[in-house]
Amino acid sequence: MATDQLKSKGKMRYGGYDEYFLDTVPDRLICSICLKVLRDPRLMACCGQKYCSSCLLVWFRKMKGEVCPHCRANKQSQLVVLHILDKGMRSEVESLHTLCHYFKDGCSWKGELRQLKSHLRSECDQVLIECPNHCLTSQGTQRKVRRKNMVLHLTYCLPPDQNEEPAVHTTRSKMADLSSLFSCFSCEY
Repeated sequence: MATDQLKSKGKMRYGGYDEYFLDTVPDRLICSICLKVLRDPRLMACCGQKYCSSCLLVWFRKMKGEVCPHCRANKQSQLVVLHILDKGMRSEVESLHTLCHYFKDGCSWKGELRQLKSHLRSECDQVLIECPNHCLTSQGTQRKVRRKNMVLHLTYCLPPDQNEEPAVHTTRSKMADLSSLFSCFSCEY
């Protein structure tokens, strides 16, 4: 099952990478459990199969012991059910080329998977970040604004006064949202 492009966002921690890959992903880089690109690949000593570390942990819990998902080797069969980190495979996976999670929102970044986390943490203008003034949404959760629009948002969203009730700051922030909404659509609702 070679995959030309995996099409859903990679936000989950369990299982393999679910990124927007530009490269054709070879079968050997696909986990046989989650069918995604290997994350933290583990090599099974009994049969040579490779799986995501988290997929194996869930599999072992489900099987109530260490039984190989492929060859079914277990401690009773006297075959070693050993899984070791495959650093070479991890390096190959991390060198795959991908798009930013926010490419549909206008981010044009392309690069190796190993660079994606750094890009999202510090460079991507489309990432949603929490308002440093702790303004709230109408549901009472902390407001998130696209990085590229934070400066504009902060011109309307003033820091709360020390003696100010949170509800007052929320009201002022809602007014800030109304003002900034028409000019930048900066806040996530």
